[in-house]
Amino acid sequence: MYLFVTLWRETDISKKMFTLKGEYLQTFEQAFPDFKKRLKAGIQGCVVYFNKEKENNCYWADVKAVQVYRDSIVIYFNNCRKLDMLSGDIYVSLIRFGYRNGWINKKQGFLPLLCIVDNKEDFDEIRKNTFRVVKDKNILAHLRELSSRNDWKSICDLFEPLEKIHERDEWDNHEVLYEIGYACSKLAEP
Repeated sequence: MYLFVTLWRETDISKKMFTLKGEYLQTFEQAFPDFKKRLKAGIQGCVVYFNKEKENNCYWADVKAVQVYRDSIVIYFNNCRKLDMLSGDIYVSLIRFGYRNGWINKKQGFLPLLCIVDNKEDFDEIRKNTFRVVKDKNILAHLRELSSRNDWKSICDLFEPLEKIHERDEWDNHEVLYEIGYACSKLAEP
């Protein structure tokens, strides 16, 4: 299991700990109701990024201990190493992944400050910001090819049922959504 931890500022990394409590703990519990079992499974990797300083680099942190209390979770780090990636890039990847996996708090639209990823493939895709790149290029090229032939129905058929498009990966890609919307508008013309 892997973690993404949000700290407010880069200076907070020197404390080598992260505490989750209050409304932030509630948001986390909603996204990860089985967190106690998952945290006990062991942590293979942890990336720390900064919410208020998205232009700053992230850190790799070895997790020394995780303490789960009734009203808080405390994670202790050691061996924090600066990575060659920006906090803002990690945040954008996590938002995309979070929407796809139902982590985002529906009421407030927040990403949990602590995110659990179960497998290395997803962890690496988020870290490297690659989980959408190949898929998007392939689908976008296909949509543009259909569009060049004015094959609006085929474009819409690819995403049936259209009322559930928000549950698909393509929901996060504005270029793909534009092509789908344009095709729908063309089909609606008299």
